[in-house]
Amino acid sequence: MIFKNSDLVIFQSPFQAKLFKKYNNDIFVDGTFYIAPKFSQQVFITRTYVKELNSFYATSYAILRNKKQKTYKMLFNKLKQNSNNNIITEPKNVHCDFEKGISKAVKKIFPNINIKYCIWHYKNLLEIKKNELCRNEVNDDEKIFNYYKGISNLPFINPEYIMDIFSLIKTKSIEKNSCQFLKFLEYFYETYLIGYDMKSWNYYNNIEHITNNASESLNNSLNKLFPMKPNFYELINKLKEQEHLSYYDYQMKIKGIWRMKKKIKTKTDEINILLKNTKIKKPS
Repeated sequence: MIFKNSDLVIFQSPFQAKLFKKYNNDIFVDGTFYIAPKFSQQVFITRTYVKELNSFYATSYAILRNKKQKTYKMLFNKLKQNSNNNIITEPKNVHCDFEKGISKAVKKIFPNINIKYCIWHYKNLLEIKKNELCRNEVNDDEKIFNYYKGISNLPFINPEYIMDIFSLIKTKSIEKNSCQFLKFLEYFYETYLIGYDMKSWNYYNNIEHITNNASESLNNSLNKLFPMKPNFYELINKLKEQEHLSYYDYQMKIKGIWRMKKKIKTKTDEINILLKNTKIKKPS
């Protein structure tokens, strides 16, 4: 334990602090509510990606009683202080969902960091809003369906063209008198084009980590360890076990005793190939 107050308890081993400082190009953060002890709201986990080992490792566990920005700010500040040891830790990117309390808190502690929102959450939030506002129009009209798919794939489009594409889709929707879909477009405009910095959810030039699925998968595996909400000490014991397993895994891989995971071709790789092909200059 490196910090405790009425809203927050942070656990970070020396090994995790070392990882947080050494591998700080990309930080992945996410909260899980299923394993949070009864007195708290969530267990918040930070992770890092060790590229040469093609492996993700947890760099801290924290128990939070709320989702307030000031609590997240305190968390990131304590992690920064604990990992510094007279060496300034400045992560390059943080990958998270669209919870503004997290991204604003990170920016307060690491002003130069890039916020990268998870594309899975982006598409999921759009799907929820689509079902709420315009499901029938999208399902029944092929053109509206294609317009919706166009909006959902904007994170992979050159940001210089996004406003033009949006305006074209809106104009075509007005011509079709698609009232429900126009409400969806208004939501999208207010939320993602005005409410968020477009660069934070656009991956046109770098799609190596387009989702926060690494954190989601760890959360799912932790959730399976507990058939019901654990008490504080049950949770801590399990988190200690996870930390020991991570330390052992890292040591075996870094020493070459264990083979590192083969990088499997994923949808991200396929998208990357497609994007590279679209960027090839036409012959003069």
